[in-house]
Amino acid sequence: MRRLVASTALALATVVAFAAPASAAPDKTGTAAPGAPFKWAGTQATGLNVGYFLIDPVCSHQPQQYCETVLVEFNLPVTNLPPPGATPQTVTADGTGKVGIGSYAPFPLSDFDLVAFASDATGTKGEELDSSGEPAGDPEQVEIPVSSTATVNPDGTVVRNESTWVLLEVVYFAVPQSNYQGTAEIV
Repeated sequence: MRRLVASTALALATVVAFAAPASAAPDKTGTAAPGAPFKWAGTQATGLNVGYFLIDPVCSHQPQQYCETVLVEFNLPVTNLPPPGATPQTVTADGTGKVGIGSYAPFPLSDFDLVAFASDATGTKGEELDSSGEPAGDPEQVEIPVSSTATVNPDGTVVRNESTWVLLEVVYFAVPQSNYQGTAEIV
């Protein structure tokens, strides 16, 4: 019996040791809605992540791979719902989300870059949506399509899906102990 318990424990430890690591939680999270942008301040850090675009898009908090991740929920409410009918009726609202970073301090000529990925509420990194790699000191901006739906059922209940989730990677491409200001908004 002891051998069975010991071998089971060893097998479990081996599985745990080789299991895929969980993705790290985003460094910052927030919600942008019409007329209510999400604003945040980046972490002051030194980064020289020139390999992000040239070799491998790796993000960590080590200087040679420094990135900050920001999870943004773009909440676009669906208005003007139809009255209940004989079958479910779905209404769609489309918009554009814009994210920008700038106001680099204390070194205004810092070189940050910005990449936007499709995501979900947990921060899972999906397909790349847009990227910005302007020269040192210039602000970065990306645009994201934002879409929402609301379905009115025959009994009058409404099922809403009004969030578009985006995971941002702010790449500290060539940054000497500096930070940035970020804004995400629906336009």
